[in-house]
Amino acid sequence: MKLRHVCLMLLALVLGSGTPSSAQTSSAQTAGTFANPLRSSAPDPWMVTHRGRYYLTYTSDSHIEIAVASSMRDLARAPGYTVWTDATQGRCCQMWAPEIHKLRGPGGLKWYLYYTADDGQDDNHRLHVLESSTDSPLGPYRYKGVLETGGWAIDGHVFTRKADGKAFLFWSGRGVGGNTVYVAPLRSPWETVGPPVKVAEATLSWETRAAKVNEGPEVLERSGQIYLIYSANDCASDDYLLGRLSVPSGANLLDPATWKGAVKTPALTRFDAGGAYGPGHNGFFKSPDGTEDWMVYHANPRAGMRCTGERSARAQRFGWNRDGTPDLGRPAALVSELALPSGDPGPGAVPVPVLLSTGARASASSSADERYPPQAALDTDRASAWNPNAQDTRPWIGLDMGRPTGIRRLELTLSSVELLSEARRNFAVWASNDPGMKGYVVLGEQGRTPLHSGATWALELNSPKKYRYLRIVKTAKEYFSLSSLRVFGTP
Repeated sequence: MKLRHVCLMLLALVLGSGTPSSAQTSSAQTAGTFANPLRSSAPDPWMVTHRGRYYLTYTSDSHIEIAVASSMRDLARAPGYTVWTDATQGRCCQMWAPEIHKLRGPGGLKWYLYYTADDGQDDNHRLHVLESSTDSPLGPYRYKGVLETGGWAIDGHVFTRKADGKAFLFWSGRGVGGNTVYVAPLRSPWETVGPPVKVAEATLSWETRAAKVNEGPEVLERSGQIYLIYSANDCASDDYLLGRLSVPSGANLLDPATWKGAVKTPALTRFDAGGAYGPGHNGFFKSPDGTEDWMVYHANPRAGMRCTGERSARAQRFGWNRDGTPDLGRPAALVSELALPSGDPGPGAVPVPVLLSTGARASASSSADERYPPQAALDTDRASAWNPNAQDTRPWIGLDMGRPTGIRRLELTLSSVELLSEARRNFAVWASNDPGMKGYVVLGEQGRTPLHSGATWALELNSPKKYRYLRIVKTAKEYFSLSSLRVFGTP
């Protein structure tokens, strides 16, 4: 899983268009099909489907990025949104293997993002957790904490057992001579309980050809069995592959004896003729309509490319053998046409919002401190990015999008505020094509939900008409400061 030579991917989002962080051209394809690679330069991929869209994340090293598309065929060129950067010592660097899970915690059902990070030294890698403040895999996210794993840890994965709803964290830690898979129960999405239990370590010839490595654990549960799929061998080897073992669903997953007798077998191996060297670090997801089982994984298109940022993300449907075990097949050959997942509408069927506010110009009714101009509030996570003057009884911040644009979603995060009233409207979103807001229309209002410092208000707008100018107007009397404002839309 290590990323030894990283090709940093830069996100360029300009007004009216979302330029993907990794662009690739795909050959002509038949309607209703797609071809691998799904996305170039996307190692350690993980994918979920949510409300008719695919959310694909992968190792970007210096940040966490998610590509979004309504069709699998569009993921190659889909915009890559940077959802997390962090300059904090100890977790600023080498951010690897992100996974997004919707889990029930103390605050209800929310999206959580698990990832590995360190201070620039691999020996200091630990697992970290983010929590989304909206019902969107794109966040915005806030940091929840570091998971206690007893030391070095990478490749965190959360499994929730069907029978009792108990959640378990699987990860790869240091074992005797190499990376070893461990498990611990979760008290909450960001808290483990008790000591780690060893699940799998590399001992067999096919998983130790290059190095003793078991990592990248992923879990499937079906027909009374739990299947652990993991990556074996050094990721720099062309023989990197997926292995499989299984235990009964009702077994005690925290008893080392449960795992000692589990039989290991290769599950997905290299396919040189198809351009799949070192296939590994996978994830599982459902088709958009929930009827098909799919997996995403990475591989190199040529021999000897090693463990770099050039590994590409691939996807394919998998099935089940008569004995109930998962049949992952062999890696699909590059550029061969595969049927799109069931429920996939096909390329370009549904427009996906792109981040617009990066290219917008901001103005405001007032500012209490020139160090925090309204422009600084766009797409940032800095406290007090914009402070209106306390004497301004109806502060607003406005955006000039540069040209009429379809507005789809707005996210506003507060840095400091008196408790905003639950009983009345607090914010209104105005739109107009006149710079003075003449003839404005109200696209949406926030109200009947208390807001506090650090809270994010998200509004799905889906306006059928295009507008150039937006104004977010505070309609209640309480004073507030804005830390970020993000606007998504379609050109």
